[in-house]
Amino acid sequence: MQPRYIGPYVVLFRNQRGVYVLSELDEAVLDRPIAAFKVVPFTTRKKITISKEMLDASESRLKEISQAEDEGEEEPEVEDSEKESRSEEEDQQAEESDDSEK
Repeated sequence: MQPRYIGPYVVLFRNQRGVYVLSELDEAVLDRPIAAFKVVPFTTRKKITISKEMLDASESRLKEISQAEDEGEEEPEVEDSEKESRSEEEDQQAEESDDSEK
């Protein structure tokens, strides 16, 4: 059974289309915006401040996330070298699972 809600998150900002860019409490920024209907409002008892220096994403990355076309339906774009390393890892995992089945 999967959890109904995950979080809590800190809202960094809301873009023009109404999707939210969120950060975890440890200041790790989520890699894609979240649609407004998926966000459950919660009021904190005291203000949470996160400085831009502490976030694990640069301002340019935050702008890129906020201008994303979707609300997290597709995989984020990665460079070709990362794609190759991921596909090699997937191939190795597939071979290992085939070997274990035999």
